[in-house]
Amino acid sequence: MKFAFTQDRTWIPFGLAVCFFASVPNAFSQTAGTDDEIRELALRDCIDLALEHNLNLQIERVNVEIAENDLNGSLSLYQPNFNFNFQDTSTTTEGSFNVDLGVQNANSVFEGNNFSAGFNSQLPMGLRISNLGVTWRENQTSVNPINILDYTTRVGIDLQQPLLRNFWIDGARANIKINRRRVENAGLGLRLQIMNIVASVERAYYDLIAAKRNVEVQEQALELARELLTQNQKRVELGTMAKLEESQARSQVASREADLLNATNAFENQQNVLKNLITDRFQEWANVNLIPSESLLQIPGEFDLQESWTNALERRPDLIQLQVNLSINDIQLRLAKNQLFPELNLIGGYSRRGQDGRLGITGDLGRAFGDIEAARNPSHYYGVVLNVPLGFMQERNNYRSAMAAKAQSKLRVKQFEQNILVEVDNLVRLARTNFERVEARRQARLFAKEALEAEEKKYSNGISTSFIVLDLQNQFTAAQFAEAQALAAYNRTLADLALSEGTILQRNQINLEFE
Repeated sequence: MKFAFTQDRTWIPFGLAVCFFASVPNAFSQTAGTDDEIRELALRDCIDLALEHNLNLQIERVNVEIAENDLNGSLSLYQPNFNFNFQDTSTTTEGSFNVDLGVQNANSVFEGNNFSAGFNSQLPMGLRISNLGVTWRENQTSVNPINILDYTTRVGIDLQQPLLRNFWIDGARANIKINRRRVENAGLGLRLQIMNIVASVERAYYDLIAAKRNVEVQEQALELARELLTQNQKRVELGTMAKLEESQARSQVASREADLLNATNAFENQQNVLKNLITDRFQEWANVNLIPSESLLQIPGEFDLQESWTNALERRPDLIQLQVNLSINDIQLRLAKNQLFPELNLIGGYSRRGQDGRLGITGDLGRAFGDIEAARNPSHYYGVVLNVPLGFMQERNNYRSAMAAKAQSKLRVKQFEQNILVEVDNLVRLARTNFERVEARRQARLFAKEALEAEEKKYSNGISTSFIVLDLQNQFTAAQFAEAQALAAYNRTLADLALSEGTILQRNQINLEFE
């Protein structure tokens, strides 16, 4: 099975989008060392890299190759087999004394050459062809003074056709059919792996954007804390503020520095998650700083549960795999049912024989083959062979087991379909909830910003305290981070829903073509 994937390299979001906040100019100054490469990647760039380099995908491709090799190996059943045999035999028998006649028997020497060459084969309907070829034997027996030289030749064919057991299916043909299904399943497994990788890249990319945003938020928070500390230091110098409030501002700066370090470390860890998905040479990417070039978007979606259910039941490769397994059970059941019949085989054959044997030291092999050409000694046979196992105990129990296995596979399909319906239902509701949660978090951020700005004005006019300003700064920072997390969660849910529906490739405009 050969495959290729084609992609439209332009990523087009579905529906209207509300753009997430702008970047801070000095963001990530702590993450990019002087020797590190900074590489900006869009989501589609990451998906393309993963489809080309992801190790799990490479492993899954090998499974397809293995399944194809197994199928090709089983098809060798119908390839003719050529056999050749040559044997040179020499036997000397020591003479013995004949008591009854009172004479000594002479020593005897037997020398023989046996040669055979021919073909054996089997046809798809179970017909077996054997001994299609030629044989000749040269036998020379010497008993002093008599020398007998004998040539025997044969050209013929033998046929055997099952009429009941092994007629419409047998173990070898069942194996071929099953291997075809396994190739199909391997292709479905490859498609499923591609879908999972695309979804994983989406999730990792959204989490990377959120981690990047968290670094920006912590940098903003640190800048606000430092500005407040500067103001407090000036007021303490002027004697208009107690030293305690300067200490509170210093504590806030220290906390924000720690938070920024944690956010930076989380961002670098998330880079590694994405790198592990898009490359098979991590060492070459170890010093690369991946910067997402896109922003998190709040994409309004029309969530139709019935349509999602229909897509999932029609497109999910893992569900189709179970259905293919059910067809394998059908093949095994047909084989087990066929084995309940007795063996009734039609046999037949035809041959021509030649022979030349005489006293003396010379023989005529050509005359022996001449008999074949002249059809002097034709031979044919036909008949039937019946073999009936008494009781069919093994066959009957095999058939019952095959029926039970098929019933069990049907239940597995039904159970999996129900699990899919539940999974899709949960994700549709979660997507609606997360969409509303994004708006709620956005409003919370706006209100937190307004409250902070109002309190900062009051503080500048001397009618507020640094403690209240610090508290509102914390609330504003938390609100920004919560909004970023809500946006990431919403986009992850959309990816999860597309994966559950089986539409993740269409969502990213990836077209897989299998041959």
